[in-house]
Amino acid sequence: MPWYSEASGGDVKSLRFLREYAHDDSYRAMDVDGTSLAAQLGTMSHPIFESLEPRQLLAATHIRIDVGAASPYTGAGGKIWQPDRSSEGGATLSSNFPVAATTDDRLFTTYRSGPAFGYSLPVAKGNYKLRLFFVEPSAALSKARTFTVTAEKKRILTNFKLTTAQTAVSKTTSITVRDGRLSLWFQGTKGTDAILSALELTPVSPLGLQWTTLAPTPIKRFEGLSAAVNNKFYLFGGFNTPDIKTTTRADVYDPATNTWTQLPDVPEKLSHAGVATDGPRIYLAGGFTGDWKGENTPATKVVRVFNADANTWSTITPLPAARAAGALVRIGRKLHFFGGVDSNINDSGSHWVLDLRNPTKWKTSAPLPNPRNHLGYTEYLGQIFAIGGQHRLDEQTGNDTAVHAYDPITNAWKPIAALPTPRSHTHNSTFVWNGRITMIGGSTQEHVALADLTQYDPKRNKWVTIGYLPAPRSAASAQLVADQIIITGGTPTNIDPRLETYALR
Repeated sequence: MPWYSEASGGDVKSLRFLREYAHDDSYRAMDVDGTSLAAQLGTMSHPIFESLEPRQLLAATHIRIDVGAASPYTGAGGKIWQPDRSSEGGATLSSNFPVAATTDDRLFTTYRSGPAFGYSLPVAKGNYKLRLFFVEPSAALSKARTFTVTAEKKRILTNFKLTTAQTAVSKTTSITVRDGRLSLWFQGTKGTDAILSALELTPVSPLGLQWTTLAPTPIKRFEGLSAAVNNKFYLFGGFNTPDIKTTTRADVYDPATNTWTQLPDVPEKLSHAGVATDGPRIYLAGGFTGDWKGENTPATKVVRVFNADANTWSTITPLPAARAAGALVRIGRKLHFFGGVDSNINDSGSHWVLDLRNPTKWKTSAPLPNPRNHLGYTEYLGQIFAIGGQHRLDEQTGNDTAVHAYDPITNAWKPIAALPTPRSHTHNSTFVWNGRITMIGGSTQEHVALADLTQYDPKRNKWVTIGYLPAPRSAASAQLVADQIIITGGTPTNIDPRLETYALR
């Protein structure tokens, strides 16, 4: 289901800052990448951030904050900057002046300033590039303002000065987050105030994976239905507006020419169908029909088939009952549909099987334990995997870590290693790559979109993060096409359907 209420952005709602600081100008300068405070500052104190409540949630692996701003901002290159949050101290200010050395004036004309202030942002553990953005709004304070910046207990800027007024400046450093929280502290020195205009945290892929930008999709969309057939990427329906309207548009991407081609429309407005393939045939089972109306959005039991060779639509035997946001997997000559929600938006564990050699009736099979919807799903080594998911339409606390494997020979499900983070909205971005089940993006508790590429290692029964998308995406469409991962669309934490398409070769 979509994010039908305003996203929280993962704010820390209950936060206690224990801060001690000294105005001491005697410490010596350090490199931008920082040196241990203990080694450089001796007994000089530094801020300590302590959360009042244990939090299962880790915020998006990418963080972009327009400091001092009260609303999101889409800047150069389509980067989405979130409003100011998770701070303590200082005051938010704004000015109206042209900013040199940037095309993103809005990013610099809101800011936070004060003798001392800090940020404590939930974020997954790992290695990151931290980029801080500054501007000196006042010509009178140019060269006079002096401040220090501490990140993760390391001094990264010491006696830092903005020497030219109304000119954009940025500083980048490498940091490691070990405790699930990015801690930043800004402290004015020599009687002046510290200042900050924006911050950007970008994860460094553990294996150095690099994404290539491809031709964007013809229309923006999230919750698009996707499949890989004939070394091409097929994309159907989904939502294409921030107010969650559904499209019938269908397109195919050809990696050989880096082009999209429009296909015959889906016969009805459709999202949240289970998707499976069989040669040139792409099956879309169930789903929500029409524009999004929350719990009043109709679910369907229709099973549609798109023939990629003939570019034609048809239907086969419908599901026994209406379902949406469920899973469809083919093993051999049989289709398996399981999970999702029923017409009353209650979670369903129903598991139905259709034999494609005689597709006249869906038969009941072992139900999915822990019924859920918006789950990742795939076939691997003759078994079906049901990964994570969401309960009803609860995007605040309803995401799940459960993972189950189904053996069609024994007609039994068994639990395997749970996800490290509650996750849903990977129903169109889960597949097998390099001998491992792979899932990209999705969302976790409190509507937060994720950016990681995470794999299940069956030999160790363990989930491992191996890389990150260029930006967080939930409900994106991703497939393995001609030995490369292609991902398109999706939405960041706020509802904002995207055009961007990337490849990982």
